[in-house]
Amino acid sequence: MNDLTNIWLQKLEHLDIAFQPILNIHTGKIFAVEALLRNFRNVGFRSIFELFDAVYKEGILYSFDLALREKTFKNLQK
Repeated sequence: MNDLTNIWLQKLEHLDIAFQPILNIHTGKIFAVEALLRNFRNVGFRSIFELFDAVYKEGILYSFDLALREKTFKNLQK
């Protein structure tokens, strides 16, 4: 996360992660969970693609991805 500017750290703070269960259609039981990025419009992007294009153009995609994963794991623990 060292590559992330204060602006990106603030945006990351406002982004949210939603967890969506993935069900086995034969048993109805949850067999996985998908993490979905939310609130990208609240930090100034029209789409998730636009957000990731911006971090790519700034050369911080790897750091941003790691920060999102860390945030996801922390939220999952809650």
